[in-house]
Amino acid sequence: MDYYPGDEPGKTVGILPGPPPIGPYYWWQAGAMFGTIIDYWHYTGDNEYHEVTKRALVHQAGAPTNSYMPPNWTASLGNDDQAFWGMAAMLAAETNFPNPPKDQPQWLALAQAVFNTQVARWETEDCNGGLRWQIPHSNGGYTYKNTIANVCFLNIAARLARYTNNETYAYWAERTWDWVSGVGYIDKDFNVYDGGHTDFNCTDVNKVQFSANPAVLIHGVAIMYNYVRPYPPSPYESPANLSRPTEKRNGAPALPVSSTALSTTSSPRASWSSGPASSRSRCSATSTSTRSRATCTAPWRRWPWSPPLRAPTS
Repeated sequence: MDYYPGDEPGKTVGILPGPPPIGPYYWWQAGAMFGTIIDYWHYTGDNEYHEVTKRALVHQAGAPTNSYMPPNWTASLGNDDQAFWGMAAMLAAETNFPNPPKDQPQWLALAQAVFNTQVARWETEDCNGGLRWQIPHSNGGYTYKNTIANVCFLNIAARLARYTNNETYAYWAERTWDWVSGVGYIDKDFNVYDGGHTDFNCTDVNKVQFSANPAVLIHGVAIMYNYVRPYPPSPYESPANLSRPTEKRNGAPALPVSSTALSTTSSPRASWSSGPASSRSRCSATSTSTRSRATCTAPWRRWPWSPPLRAPTS
């Protein structure tokens, strides 16, 4: 926190010195930092940074939309930048980090707002799906559909699914996995590549590998694993007792998606079915000159009690 000047006179609440060349840090890095501070509090109980973290997460949310799209960052605003702040808000909800006063946005609502704005930007006209890297059309990188933007979206969707027990979020997590793997950003050996351009229908896969891509992805798929299979099967338990519990961790309520663009469908809870489980995810991604098709099996689907997910109705 010695690097954070946001509470000093004349400084902006919530950001680190930057962006380059003004200073060394980008906007998203402050979001990641405050997520780390929440983790620090959760594991140590040290509440020294409670108020500064609250102020930062609320101020950078960007009232009145409170979706982490503040106008002063438009010139470099990417879906991944927005998502790092959304993941910090999601972590605050998951760990019961004290909410702001009730006249200010709450942690769950902030994470949902990020999801809602991003799911509206999912488009199938280019590359048969996926999110673009940049949000404004005028930004460099708008024609690039990269892995980090999409796995951050998957991460938030998976965590909202687990937290709210709303399968609309789980549907979007699975759909994103299908797209990222199917378009060739994850290969059969689980190398995670960086992205591709819409001009080439995302077939020009940039095989540079950044550690953030698999890190965020692994966390997201681990959450999905936990969502569909919260308990290991036991030979002493009846299959009828292996369905997912309705009570969420920390007593989180089951809330609907707060977006008029989405509606949820009711799906049966996870139920036991017979049949062998695959030993690993199966990937055979295929790309064509006009469309890219997802033919990978998500790793959490290999368990026989994964719940069937249906697309949200419009």
